[in-house]
Amino acid sequence: MTPVRFDFAKCTCGHLSPIRPTSSAPRETDPQWSGTDTDPLIVACSACKLVSKFSPNQLQEINTEMGVAPYNPEAPMRVFRVPIECDEIDCRAQGEVLVTLTAATTAIELAKEMVSWWWKDLTCLSEHPIPDRERR
Repeated sequence: MTPVRFDFAKCTCGHLSPIRPTSSAPRETDPQWSGTDTDPLIVACSACKLVSKFSPNQLQEINTEMGVAPYNPEAPMRVFRVPIECDEIDCRAQGEVLVTLTAATTAIELAKEMVSWWWKDLTCLSEHPIPDRERR
C-alpha cells in the first residue's frame, strides 16, 4: 500500500491523532483550496482526553499506511465528529470535536468517551468561551 500524508494533532501529552488527509499542493497553487482550511480544529486526545483547539499550522504532516476512516473506509481507526456548543446564546459557530477511535466504536462507546473529555479555556470558532470541564 502506498503511504499517504495525513495531518496529525499533537496533544500536550505527546499523543498524535490523525485528523485528515494533508493537502497535496501549497495553498497558493491549489485550485481546490478554500479559505476554510484556515479555520481552527477542535481535537480530543484519545490518550489523556484533553480537548484542545489547533490552528492548521500547528498540525504535523506524517506519512501513514492506512490513514483513517472515513477517508479510507478500510482503515482500523476512524475520525468521529462530535458537536460542541459554546455558552453564548444564539451562537451559530457550533464547532465539532474531532476524535480518533477504533472504526468499530459504537454510539454508546462514543458517548462514554465524551464523558471523559476535559478542557480549560476552550472557545468556540467565534471565540466565545465554552465552560471549563474538569479532568476526571
